Amino acid sequence: MSLTVPTGTSDTRIHQVRSWLILGIAAVLLAATCVFLGLWQWGRHEDRSARIEQIERAYNAPAVPVSELLDSDGSIPADIQWHPVTLTGHYVGDPVLVRNRPVGLGSGFHVLGVMELEDGSRLVINRGYLPTKLSPEQVTIPPIHPGTVTLTGRVRPSEPNNSRGVVGNQVYTFSPEQVIEAAGLPEPTDGLVRYSYVVAAESGTDSSAGMLALPAPSTDIGSHLSYAFQWWIFATGILGLYVVLALREFRSRRLTLDDLIDDERSPASAHKSSRKPKKPRIDEDAEDAAVSSQLQ
Repeated sequence: MSLTVPTGTSDTRIHQVRSWLILGIAAVLLAATCVFLGLWQWGRHEDRSARIEQIERAYNAPAVPVSELLDSDGSIPADIQWHPVTLTGHYVGDPVLVRNRPVGLGSGFHVLGVMELEDGSRLVINRGYLPTKLSPEQVTIPPIHPGTVTLTGRVRPSEPNNSRGVVGNQVYTFSPEQVIEAAGLPEPTDGLVRYSYVVAAESGTDSSAGMLALPAPSTDIGSHLSYAFQWWIFATGILGLYVVLALREFRSRRLTLDDLIDDERSPASAHKSSRKPKKPRIDEDAEDAAVSSQLQ
């Protein structure tokens, strides 16, 4: 039968409902957190995909003169990072080392130089990577190529100044201002390109000194998409588990009318019903009156 009768006292039922309500709120909050984390990973996947698309589009594009890509302040739009450029000029100042910036080529240093272009502007050039396990004091820095140099490279945005500053001919970031200082050049002038630098496409005449051209940037898509779906599966599992547990608890605490009928048919009930009823007591005065009437 469909009729149901809830069991337990009113206070007990209120406590049970309150406990399951609190547990439900916790499950919803936890599931919402998982959904948020999934959306965050999805956003990172979208950003990474757009970044890879931009790199692949720009990296193999035809080279153009560097003056055509740089803005008036030397900055570069995000969509042309890694775009090939050509430039002609001569190196000025001393070579500069960038430490603690490995690029998958083992221990070593980036070797930088400052090139003065034909228009008088100065641009930082990443000449290549020098693999070595020696300390900076023991490294023999490849000499700067004398005379006019024409090279092909790829533009990159510069980096902020590092708080550790300049140590001799060493810097920690690709900061044009700190590179100028490490190169022993006068204070930066208006001709310094401050917001970008160029990565040489090949080591060129410096190859004999043991420098390597920097590898292409990574286009690995990463695991952000799979992480996003994992978080969303967790959210679904949390809500599903709560529903299953709640249904089981609810069903275990329901008493049907059939259960009541079965209870009446239990052995204890049957034993009670098999007892013979006691004879009703006969009033003694009524019995005496009946005997007296018969004797008269």
